[in-house]
Amino acid sequence: MNASEANAIKPPTTRFWLWSLLSVVGLALALFAFFRFNPSEHSFFPRCVFHSVSGWNCPGCGGQRALHHLLHGNFAAALQHNALFVVLLPLAIWSLAQTFWNRCFGSPKIGLFKHHLWPWVLCITVIAFGVLRNLPGFGWLRP
Repeated sequence: MNASEANAIKPPTTRFWLWSLLSVVGLALALFAFFRFNPSEHSFFPRCVFHSVSGWNCPGCGGQRALHHLLHGNFAAALQHNALFVVLLPLAIWSLAQTFWNRCFGSPKIGLFKHHLWPWVLCITVIAFGVLRNLPGFGWLRP
């Protein structure tokens, strides 16, 4: 086997398409649940363990309520519950779409997250948001 054959992109398998379909169906069901039921009013949604134990808000606290409001088109309420979630959601969707595209077609489109510092920037941003939303004077960041 020569170098070009070793680096060739293999076409997606039936297993890949099956897992992709199951993921899309699962995501659609989850989004329906978040659209139909408000996490503030229904107890079957998971509660934040970190908040239950410590009383502090983690960086993800309010994300479920933010998603509910986003699905109803209420952008301001979503920002109030978790601004970081609202800002990072389009980036996460873009990254997943880009990964799926690369897996299917083998040619990367725009390399938005190619730089080696992206994981560090994201990690520092999430930690800073988690710390700030628990400090006095930053109550506007709390859900």
